[in-house]
Amino acid sequence: MLRELNQIIKLALPIILTQVGQLTLGLVDTFVIGKVGADELAGVGAGSNLFATGMVIGLGCLLGMDPLCSQAYGAKQYKTCHQYLTQGFLLALFISIPITLITFLAGNYYHLIGPSENLLLHLYPYINTVTWGMPAVLLFFALQRYWQSVGSVIPITLITIFANIINYCVDVALVWGKLGPWDFPQMGSQGVAIATLSARYFIFIATLIYTLWKLRKQISLKLSSLKPNWNLQKNLVKIGLPAGTQYGLEVGAFSIVTLLASKLATSSMAAHQIALSITSFTFMLPLGVSSAASVRVGNLIGANKKQKAITSGWLCIFLSTVIMSFSAVILFIFPSQILTTFTSNTMVITTGIGVLFWGALYQVVDGIQVTTSGALRGIGETKGPLIANLIGHYPLGLFIGIILCFNKGYGIKGLWCGTTLGLFSVSMLVLFLWKKRTKKINKL
Repeated sequence: MLRELNQIIKLALPIILTQVGQLTLGLVDTFVIGKVGADELAGVGAGSNLFATGMVIGLGCLLGMDPLCSQAYGAKQYKTCHQYLTQGFLLALFISIPITLITFLAGNYYHLIGPSENLLLHLYPYINTVTWGMPAVLLFFALQRYWQSVGSVIPITLITIFANIINYCVDVALVWGKLGPWDFPQMGSQGVAIATLSARYFIFIATLIYTLWKLRKQISLKLSSLKPNWNLQKNLVKIGLPAGTQYGLEVGAFSIVTLLASKLATSSMAAHQIALSITSFTFMLPLGVSSAASVRVGNLIGANKKQKAITSGWLCIFLSTVIMSFSAVILFIFPSQILTTFTSNTMVITTGIGVLFWGALYQVVDGIQVTTSGALRGIGETKGPLIANLIGHYPLGLFIGIILCFNKGYGIKGLWCGTTLGLFSVSMLVLFLWKKRTKKINKL
């Protein structure tokens, strides 16, 4: 068991660093723009949330690559594994078109929900710039899924680290107007978007170059090999569509909370954005373990080591629980210190402390639900987590949050209380499903 846990950690750690590196782009954006003002922070936060919604749905649609590539690799069917890389890349290119268009439309019609004019003033230049990066993000995700499935992620981690350096430098230059001895025009929210856009295209292009170089002898670059293989596409969509819908439901719940928060005071929206950035950052830790669970369980299922696959899944869930317990303790003990890193606005900090209380409460169950969903994905089960998210977030979480926020007068803290209850429900449902499915595997 310790040997398997060591294997999981060796696989999960570089994935976690890559996931954290992806989200650090947004965290740095929040840090830099938060020093400018609450209105700017609220506008970038709303735009970032819109972009993240489309991005996560696209990522979910590509999650079919995880079990298919990892099971093929575990069964030593390397040609099939390479074919799924090509088909996954084509799928990412295809879905990036409607997701990009919808994100543009959502951003430019954001005024219909009735946010403040100050928020819109900073949202429009951000979303109309950063959305051009959607194809790069989704194409990178397709490449990343392949490399995770074959257990080679350190080069991608290094690329992501360099991208964060680029993002920070451009952020500081175009938002604060000065980088070292050089002066730059202060572009506010649009400057943040340009920084993030530059970093995302760097990640994609560098990963693509690495992939083409590394697999130059294994894959064909002829046009005939880049045509859709409808049988393989069907397999990807069959698993990826429910996973994409599941991710869409989860991120959709948080997006609805953000839309509702934009109707509250600017300080509440700013506090929500900072807390969401922080908890999204901590979420990358179990999300990395979730990816490792999907890959490791898929590899072992492909190698026909069913009992070992089940053990690996439980170990991943245990590892996420330990990690997120530590995260919860940090958020409970140091909320004000964390918030003052992003803003000096007293009202935002005071509101944010109450919001982070609920964020700390849901750390463990959030880790359990995402990691268990990853383990289920490793055995090809994606419909169950979809139903669990639908039940937990909407009839329960959002409904309770809206009542507490607007009817009971708890404001943004009420919305986060509902989110916490929703995540608790989802985690219990997917745990039950994992236990049920593993019993069936043992009987086969």
